[in-house]
Amino acid sequence: MQRKVLVLALTLCIAAAILASIEFIRLTQAPAITPPERLPTNQAYIRGNSDVDPPTLPIQRIGDDKYVLTATIVNWTIEIQRSNLELDGYGYSISIPLYGEKDSSGQTKSVPPLINMRNCTNITIKNFKFENGPTPISAWNCSHISIVDNSITNCRSVFFSSCTRCRTEEITSYIPGGKFAFL
Repeated sequence: MQRKVLVLALTLCIAAAILASIEFIRLTQAPAITPPERLPTNQAYIRGNSDVDPPTLPIQRIGDDKYVLTATIVNWTIEIQRSNLELDGYGYSISIPLYGEKDSSGQTKSVPPLINMRNCTNITIKNFKFENGPTPISAWNCSHISIVDNSITNCRSVFFSSCTRCRTEEITSYIPGGKFAFL
C-alpha cells in the first residue's frame, strides 16, 4: 500500500513539473517580430541577353560588354544577371532618398542593395556615387568582381558572400558606421 502511495505521489510530482514547465515555456516565448516595411523602389535589370530592363532607364549599352549611366538614377536598384561586363557610373549617382525612414513600428524601412549580383563573373563597377542606401553593392557567389573609383555616402556596407577574387579599390568616401563585409 505504501508503495502505491509513493508511486502515485511521484507521478503527481512529475505531472505537476511538466505542467509548470509548459507554462514557463509559454511565458518565455518571444513575441513575433514583424519584418520592416520596404521603401517603394523600382527594380532594373541588366539581363543575361544584354538587354537593359526597363529600356527607358538612363543606362546606355556601348558595344558588347560596357554599360554607362547617362544621368542620375533615383529610387531604382539594379540587378546584374550576366557576366563579363563593365558598369560605369560616369560620376552619376544612384540613390534611395528616403533610406533611414521609419515604419509604424519604429524600424528602419528595408531597401535592397543598390546594385546586386548573383552567380556572375568578371564584373567591374566604377565611377559611381552611391548615396543613401543600406548596401551600395552586393555580390553572392561571384568571382572576379572589381569595385573601383566609387564614392559612397550615407551607406552601411559593401557586401560579398561566397565570392572569390573580388577587390575594392579607391573608394573615396567615408561610410559612417559602415564596413566592407566579405563572407
